[in-house]
Amino acid sequence: MSAVIEQGNAEDQPDPWAYAERQLKDLTSLPDGWDGEDAPPVSPMAAKRVMRLIRAITDSNSVFPTLVTDYEGGVTAEWRSGRQRVAIEIDSTGEAYLYANDPEGNSVLEDLVPFNQEAYRKVRIARNELSRMSARVSRINPNWRCLFQ
Repeated sequence: MSAVIEQGNAEDQPDPWAYAERQLKDLTSLPDGWDGEDAPPVSPMAAKRVMRLIRAITDSNSVFPTLVTDYEGGVTAEWRSGRQRVAIEIDSTGEAYLYANDPEGNSVLEDLVPFNQEAYRKVRIARNELSRMSARVSRINPNWRCLFQ
């Protein structure tokens, strides 16, 4: 006997931005000392910049990121599938780094992302890798979004 998960209507489907914003809201709502020591919640600057980059590298077909905070008010958004990885790391001051590995696990991007013209090339690389990852995930499991409802 096998289980079939039916895909709902498009308007019922979550999107990567709303999913990331919900996670980020939880991380910015953490109390000071959430780690039992003195860790702060995600800083407002880190929150603003991570969402800016998430919106730049995702589209409505993108798989969803996982967001985690560090112990200094920074945040990381990460996408993984097999050996492929795309990640955005933002420190508490808003300094941003992008990382991307291809499906074989080879690094194609690992660099600081200044918020200027130079950022477009790096964002495009991360966006292309995330698009490849998302297409592969959707091909293997076309109903993956049901996991996030």
